Amino acid sequence: MEELKMLMKLQGIDAELDKFKKEGVNKEKIRLIREIEANINKVKGELTGKEERLKLIKKEIKNCENQSEDFAEKCRLYRVKMYSGEETNSKELMKLEEKIADVTKKTDAIEHEWTQLSEEADSLEEDIENFKKILRTLVKDYKREVEDYKKAKSQREEKIKFAREERDKMEIQIDNQLIKRYNQRRMQNKGVVAILKDGNCNGCGMEVSSEKFSSVSKEETVQKCDFCGRFLLLESNS
Repeated sequence: MEELKMLMKLQGIDAELDKFKKEGVNKEKIRLIREIEANINKVKGELTGKEERLKLIKKEIKNCENQSEDFAEKCRLYRVKMYSGEETNSKELMKLEEKIADVTKKTDAIEHEWTQLSEEADSLEEDIENFKKILRTLVKDYKREVEDYKKAKSQREEKIKFAREERDKMEIQIDNQLIKRYNQRRMQNKGVVAILKDGNCNGCGMEVSSEKFSSVSKEETVQKCDFCGRFLLLESNS
């Protein structure tokens, strides 16, 4: 009967190992990690796009500033020439006025463009800072979830290792014929040992004969359920 008790424990260990195998890895955790990873890549892509756009805008702003300085210098020279008294020809003076007006118009257009670009640059800088904050949060979440996953996986592997070691120790203490019978029924996805409770086999629920119940109670010989074939072990002896 001691061997049946060990078989019962062995059956429990195998059930636990089957549970680990069935559960496998935490699919929900993996799904969450992949989702966070996808969000990180998405934010990185958008952040890169905004940073590249900001670089381009800053170049355009610098170009506007250079053009504005050039126009201001041209306008200054035109005004000096116009008001210095050096030029007295009326036609030439009119041409100077037209040049000043043209440069002033271009300056206004450049300043308007500079204002628009500067506003966009300010908006982009704000967006970039917000995206960096989001990215830092996502990376932090990603690292935490990966660490939790690795920890849970390690704990699961330790439990499996311990269960297998216990199983190996127990198996060598059981009669080879019983182990052979046990393994055969496991391959058929059938239980091996059942508890005899209130005259019924708890494996299939069927009632056993009084003679068989008496034999199991007295631990005379190893008995099997006539209906499901499981070895019977009295509840008080399990």
